[in-house]
Amino acid sequence: MKHTKSEILNALHVIKDTCYEKYEERDGVGSCYNCPFSDVDGNCVLAEQIPVSWDINDDEPWRALE
Repeated sequence: MKHTKSEILNALHVIKDTCYEKYEERDGVGSCYNCPFSDVDGNCVLAEQIPVSWDINDDEPWRALE
């Protein structure tokens, strides 16, 4: 295993915490526009793509997923 169970669990908690902090609800509609896990239209990439298809971005300006 490339990563330990502890590292994987920590990464999942970071993703969940980031989602919680960036999620905005306006007039009963949720928005992920300001989240680093959203696409350019404000849609949640985590909900739309399986992790194996993630194109992880290491460049600036920073967004977790391209």
